[in-house]
Amino acid sequence: MIVGSWPGREAGQNRFQRILLDALEVEGVGVVGFSDSRGIRLEGLDVLIVHWPERIFQEAGNAAEALRLMTGFLRKLQARPPSVKVVWVVHNLHPHFVRGFKRFSWPWYAARLARAVDGILTLSKGTVDTVQAGLPGMAGKPFGYFWHPFYPEEEISPDLRAVERAALGWSDAGTVYGFCGQVRPGKGVEDLVAAFRRLPDPTVRLLVAGLPLYEHGLADALARLAADDPRIRLCLQDLTQEEFRANLGVCDIVVAPFRRYLHSGSLIHALSCHRPVLTPATPFSSSLADHLTSPDWVQTYEGPLTPAVLAGARRPGGPIDLAPLAPAEAARRIIQFLEVLTDRKSDAAAPPAAAGRSW
Repeated sequence: MIVGSWPGREAGQNRFQRILLDALEVEGVGVVGFSDSRGIRLEGLDVLIVHWPERIFQEAGNAAEALRLMTGFLRKLQARPPSVKVVWVVHNLHPHFVRGFKRFSWPWYAARLARAVDGILTLSKGTVDTVQAGLPGMAGKPFGYFWHPFYPEEEISPDLRAVERAALGWSDAGTVYGFCGQVRPGKGVEDLVAAFRRLPDPTVRLLVAGLPLYEHGLADALARLAADDPRIRLCLQDLTQEEFRANLGVCDIVVAPFRRYLHSGSLIHALSCHRPVLTPATPFSSSLADHLTSPDWVQTYEGPLTPAVLAGARRPGGPIDLAPLAPAEAARRIIQFLEVLTDRKSDAAAPPAAAGRSW
């Protein structure tokens, strides 16, 4: 089977594509990567897998060019040979920071893309229903899922933890809560800082590390919130991979108070670094908590983030088993889905259906 992927392995700093495409190749799939929508060639492919179709907005220099790229891409899909199947891996139902042209063009683009593709995959069992409801153009078409794979070789050693805590002067600190990653509106970082401030325990600490994006006043707002609490450390800057891991290494519990999202690579990255996460109950986080066999590594809460929620977070009593999130398992589920879609295997060979044509 020859599978095209847009984008390919070069997809920025996100290692997801490299991990997934490498795993597919290990399982015997031929992979062809495309760096941008204009370079996609369907000849010779059995399947084209589309990740992050909103990348078209990054490829374009202005609204008119984005519209040309969207229409050109959709026409390319509509004109494909019947033997070439197209699968959309839905990472997000909406792009980040939807304003201006992106705000009103995305629903038009997403609806037409949903009608043009042959199948949909999500990154967890729990988000299948959410995506089905959010993409009505896919009614009657096959839906499936695979689990967002973990990031290999990310475990943080106790020595690194000790060194990084000492560098912050936190060697004798109690529980260290942390947020690490891009700081964007809607991620609830302000809620985290506000809730932490009301914790009475003088030994606890909070680290917020990452670059604020999209909203110019966000860094100033966080600085004002944290200004008179010496237990809080802000590191509001772009982080290299090494700096990201070093900051995660400081934390006992990674808090991801995201207000609205479909899937989260941040949660998977924290777990890959053997850091438990505290996050609101969503279809993705609740499904992930159920899927993992290791208790207390994904802890969820309902309603707003409060001091009581933070204080009630637990450190896991045992190590995490990441086998349920193995890249090989993700690759095998994808291949089984594609084999059914391309009539290379009977439906009996596929995993059991969840409902209708979904599996």
